[in-house]
Amino acid sequence: MAQRKKLDAVDKALLNRLQDGFPIEPRPYKKIGEELGIDESEVLERLEALIDCGIIRSIGGTVASDKIGRFTALAATKVPGEKIEQAVSIINSYPEVTHNYERDHEYNIWFTINAESREKAEEIISNIKSKAGLDEIQLLPALKTYKIKVKFDL
Repeated sequence: MAQRKKLDAVDKALLNRLQDGFPIEPRPYKKIGEELGIDESEVLERLEALIDCGIIRSIGGTVASDKIGRFTALAATKVPGEKIEQAVSIINSYPEVTHNYERDHEYNIWFTINAESREKAEEIISNIKSKAGLDEIQLLPALKTYKIKVKFDL
């Protein structure tokens, strides 16, 4: 990763713009550049620099999974310290697992799962338990959405 760059006014405007809807058109970066008063190549160069220095980790859409019929849940499990690396590797081998975190808690590994159905999620959880030799994984489906949109105003 490159050294962190100092953000100028254009970088900040670009980061703010990217958080506020992405143009759905053949040349979205050209459209963003037009809005910011810079050309498409400068948008791409700036994005590359922001990615290289770690300010941007990824650019992608966020889908409301429940609105398209998917089942999403948080899962938590207790993994002995010496088995964490192996368990996390097994958990992460499933494309339905979208995030995975180690926590300082009795339940020390937390991950999110996004599957075609609750039954499929439960099948994956069962497979993970078996492969990783875990006693339990708590499946914690969302009952209410609290985080609707996060925007960092730069």
